[in-house]
Amino acid sequence: MKAQENVYLKKAADLTYDCVQCGYCLPSCPTYLTMKTETQSPRGRINLVRVAAEGHITVNELSVPIDLCLGCRSCEHVCPSNMEYGKMLELVKVVSAITKSRLCLHCDVFVRVSSLSMCFRIKVS
Repeated sequence: MKAQENVYLKKAADLTYDCVQCGYCLPSCPTYLTMKTETQSPRGRINLVRVAAEGHITVNELSVPIDLCLGCRSCEHVCPSNMEYGKMLELVKVVSAITKSRLCLHCDVFVRVSSLSMCFRIKVS
């Protein structure tokens, strides 16, 4: 991980320590209500950010859960510890964008499809 990414990820991880893991956010989260998986909940994403900052998973492994978050911040309204989820989300999106752009610097064309990033090499004959 590059220094620039590390700074943003550290800032995001510092925000995660405000979460007390109570679960009040779960019923307010549209993606959790739809998918019913912990990684698609604010609490799950918070844990993933913390684990990524500790180096146990890569930033790329955060991409799908982070990209699927609607960013509605309804979780913040029910949070008893006032965890700044929206701020954390934006910091992680910056890290994700930096990572994805670096992965695709070799490509002639970079196409973003849904929550997946795909690179296509175009041969010029």
